[in-house]
Amino acid sequence: MKISDLVQKLGGEFEGDSSVEIFAVAEPEHAEKGDLAWVGDARYTQLHLKAAVLLLSNDQELPQNHEAKGIWRHPEPGKAFALAIGLLHPEPAPAFQGVHPNAVVMDGANLADDCHVGPGCFIDNGVEIESGVVVDPGAVIHGPTRIGSGTRIHARVTIMPDTTIGSDCIVHPGAVIGGDGFGFVPTETGALRVPHRGGVVLGDRVEIGCLSTIDKGVLGNTVIGEGTKIDNLVHVAHNVSIGAHSFLAAQVGIAGSATIGDQCEFGGQSGMVGHAEIGSKVRVAAKSAVLSGGFENETVMGIPATEAGKMRRIFAILQQLPELRDRILDLEKKLDQDS
Repeated sequence: MKISDLVQKLGGEFEGDSSVEIFAVAEPEHAEKGDLAWVGDARYTQLHLKAAVLLLSNDQELPQNHEAKGIWRHPEPGKAFALAIGLLHPEPAPAFQGVHPNAVVMDGANLADDCHVGPGCFIDNGVEIESGVVVDPGAVIHGPTRIGSGTRIHARVTIMPDTTIGSDCIVHPGAVIGGDGFGFVPTETGALRVPHRGGVVLGDRVEIGCLSTIDKGVLGNTVIGEGTKIDNLVHVAHNVSIGAHSFLAAQVGIAGSATIGDQCEFGGQSGMVGHAEIGSKVRVAAKSAVLSGGFENETVMGIPATEAGKMRRIFAILQQLPELRDRILDLEKKLDQDS
């Protein structure tokens, strides 16, 4: 589309030839004529940029070496970049339309007329699928389950009973929603499984990454708030509550009955013990472990997770431990000699 149409749709200010045709969004170092490139990293400013249009923030300096015919300035360039990809590289339509003849849909399922169910799927009694939902090949959906409008269930996803998924969600391949949690009672004859009779509730616009698992509650529900994004290989245990618009990076583990507020962020391979509670806007650094609750609007790191500034000072001291040990040994020798 013309850059003028793109700017009109997404906002911002444009300087240059507004008739330029944009065919693709490309990485700055690989962009050619006809491409739009977001110069969001300072290292790109050192390159010779060949993109037709450069996307910059309002206060960003113009790269010195470029061939751009126009400069698009936007107050939220990351947002404009993401939306431009969606417009210029739209999601491919499913290869199947309607309910594929090789899908198994039980008589007690209720599917909207305009949903799409791929080959090899199983849709159980008590499943309700709303308008515009796409279920990719091989997915298994047990009932009772409700899936809101516009949601995409990718290939080989398994959804267990008593699951509610909101509108415009994305569940990526291989994810399991609603499996039993890791609940056992030790007895003299071995471990006794605790039956899980709760469910899972995903709010609108939630995204669950590939091979992630969201366990159902024992009696109540495991709840993921609207807009929350969960990366690949993440485990959320039974009865966990995660607020709205939070982010969990790859390999995060949240133990049972933990409570997480709104707009929290968990770095890769971080975790949280069961029954702990943190407030909103808490940022947990990668590989950190939240072993007690009470945090609110702060960055924490380390094991146990501690306020980031304090933990950085602790890390700095740890780096000096060999030298400090040698100094202590030297002082002990001198004290022995003096005595």
